[in-house]
This record gives sequence, structure tokens and C-alpha cells, in this order.
Amino acid sequence: MRPIGACGPLVLVALASSPVPAVAQRSEAIAREHFERGVRLLDDLRYADAAGELEESIEAQESPPALFNLGLAYRGMGRYRKAIAAFGRFLEVATRRHAQMRANATSIVGELTGALAHVHVGVRGGATQVVMDEESIATGDGQYEVEADPGRHVVRASREGYQPARREVEVDPGGSARLVLDVSAHPLPGHLVVDSGTPEAEIRLDGRLVGHGRFAADLTPGHHDLELAASGHGTVRRRIEVRPGSHDRLALRLVVVERPRTILERWWFWAGAAALTAGAVVGAILLWPPENEPYYDGSLDFIVEALELQ
Repeated sequence: MRPIGACGPLVLVALASSPVPAVAQRSEAIAREHFERGVRLLDDLRYADAAGELEESIEAQESPPALFNLGLAYRGMGRYRKAIAAFGRFLEVATRRHAQMRANATSIVGELTGALAHVHVGVRGGATQVVMDEESIATGDGQYEVEADPGRHVVRASREGYQPARREVEVDPGGSARLVLDVSAHPLPGHLVVDSGTPEAEIRLDGRLVGHGRFAADLTPGHHDLELAASGHGTVRRRIEVRPGSHDRLALRLVVVERPRTILERWWFWAGAAALTAGAVVGAILLWPPENEPYYDGSLDFIVEALELQ
């Protein structure tokens, strides 16, 4: 991106000699070293490298010349908002010695402010975070106007359980753009695990057999009909709601159901049958005595024979 106007003056102001503690002298030396490297890089139009050195200089020891030149480096990078901030800080700390620099900084700030772009962002669908180029804009739905550097920007709105809504926009210096983001447009599937505890249990989802004993899958958000059934067990039916992006686990236990006994399995049936059978046998003996019933006159051998015949 082409910087606005000329590069502007590169300023190096010598620090006045005065007795200072050793730690302060060390910080000053570090600041001066980075400052001088930054000025050389800025003179070579290596704006990003120059900005890095000048930031190091200010971190070691803040000075009006370093702030002014950092503003020039940001401007060369097309980072107009950061340049305005650097020049603003310079104007806060500059003294009467920096009168010409103050005049230049004021002029540049006006120029950069007019070159800022304006992005109008509309957000709906329950957003919880809105960012532009990883910088937070808002934490909810609404209409927002954002001052931005000219060029390409990425705006993203997010909500838990939904795919982030994302738009790219490119704006010219001093231009504007409008965009709308709906975070509810693309819900993420929910993950459901069903454990029946019965390996042979059939698991049906919305009437379709999906597994036996255990089932796990990503499902479309919304309501679903779940049914578990197994031989000798009661059937379990549930209407479940799968939320966008959810992770749910259902442990459903099938209850063993005792099978009703048939009449042939009842004890009293067989007891009665046995009694009837015994009665029939006795009746038959009484009604039908053995033919040629032995006649005995008391001899032991004959009695034994008679008993064996019976």
C-alpha cells in the first residue's frame, strides 16, 4: 500500500548529558542503539523492519523522536490507525524543543484520519463475539461502525455450536463498506452416544436401525425419535433434542420382563394331572380285576406267586 504524502523528516535528537544511574544509562544506550537502526531502515523505506527497531527503542526508553519516527514507519506500512496512535502519543510528550515536529505530526494526523475507511457491520443470530482482523469489535448482535485502515479486512462473528460467519471486505482510503453476518446460518452437528447395556438390543433412530447395544454418531440438530428393544426386555422410547455442537451421552437400561407362563408350565396343572392319573389307575384296578385270580390256601409259596402276578 502506498503511504500518504512524503516520508517526512527523520528526526534524531541528541539526549542531554546529565548524571544518571547505571541502570538508566544502560536503558538509554539500548534505546539509542535501536533508534539509530530504526532511522537507517526508515531511510531505506524498510518500514516494517524500522517499526520493529523503533518499538524496541521505545520499550527501553520512550522518547519523542522515537515516537515520531515510529508514526512514519506505520504510515509507510499502511497501518494508519497505529500511526495516528504513535503521533498522538508524540504530541502528548513533545516539548517546545519539538515545535517543528509537532506541526508536522499534527498535519500528518489530519491526513491519515481522512484516509481511514469505515466498515459498517450488521450482526444477527445470537453472536457472542465479533472480530475484525483478530481485533474484537463486539460481543453480541447489533450494528457497528469500525474505522479501519484502507485495504483488505476479514470480519468474523461466532456463536458456540455454529460455524463462524465470515466475510472479507476491501475498502479504499476514505471509503466505506457494508456487510451483514448471520451466525445462526450454519449449525454444527451434535454428537450423540447411546449405551443400552444390552449387546443384542436394537437401536433405532427415527425408525431406522442404526446399531446394536451401542450407537455413536454426529446428528443433525433438532428432535429425533429413539427406540431400544431386545427380546425378553421392555422397549424404551425417547424423543431427544440434539443441540448444535453438543456432545451428549445417554445410558438407557432395558428392564428384563418375565415371560408369562403357559398352562403347561403351571405346577398346579401337573399336580392335578398326576392326581387324575393316579385315580384313573386305581379305578381301573378296581373295575378290572386280574383274570384267573390265584386261589391260595395259606401256603407261603403260593402267596409269593400271587403277589408277583399282581
